[in-house]
Amino acid sequence: MTTPAGWHPDPEGTGQLRWWDGHQWTSAVQPAPQPQTPPPAPIKTPPTPEQKRRNYIIVGVVAALIVGFIGVNAWQESRDSSDDTRAATTEQTTQTTTAAPTTTPRNTYTPPPARSASTPPRPAATTSPPAPAQLPAASSPQEAGCEDPDPTMVSTIEGAITDGRVLRDIAQVTDTVDGQEYIYLAANVFRADGETRSVSGVVWLSPGLGVVNLSGNSRDVTPEFLFGRGVFGNAGDDAGLKVQDCVAALFRGR
Repeated sequence: MTTPAGWHPDPEGTGQLRWWDGHQWTSAVQPAPQPQTPPPAPIKTPPTPEQKRRNYIIVGVVAALIVGFIGVNAWQESRDSSDDTRAATTEQTTQTTTAAPTTTPRNTYTPPPARSASTPPRPAATTSPPAPAQLPAASSPQEAGCEDPDPTMVSTIEGAITDGRVLRDIAQVTDTVDGQEYIYLAANVFRADGETRSVSGVVWLSPGLGVVNLSGNSRDVTPEFLFGRGVFGNAGDDAGLKVQDCVAALFRGR
């Protein structure tokens, strides 16, 4: 068979390609193509001590956040479980008490001793128990003994209310514990019409960054906030009670 025309290895051993015209070798030559070599593999540079330390810090912070979040959730679930157990025990005790009728022994009435004609009748009681004391009505947080509410904190709470309810009778108290400032903010929550009160004396807390629920009824209003009772404070302390009293005084002053 005849070799087809084309570039072929030079039969003279020059290492070049020579043109074969299909019948004979010509004088045309050209360099032979060089084989392609793969690129060298990248050299991995080991991390520096500074990079290792930064990686350890990042991993530690992420782990601490995860553990803290799990701990808060576990504490909350444990508290809710305790509340449910306590409520079930109370209900069971009430049902047991209601189910067991009390019977009065028959024929146990003893008539009072006869009063002689010379003994004057005992006068009827004319005094009534004193009425519980109430704080005077107030038209402003200062008049009620509290502070004007922080606008940013109010805006944060209102932005978390998604069912159309609104805040009314808002007041706040600032307290400092161990050098840390805490802001207690309380309000009455009204329905969208602004006339019907939905929840009374709701308390939130700002520990310096963000807002958390503090009173039990706050979880009904802003359920997406973290529940901070036992973590950042308690709504039953002096500051929480004071700001709730201010809200009550503002409501009476309408």
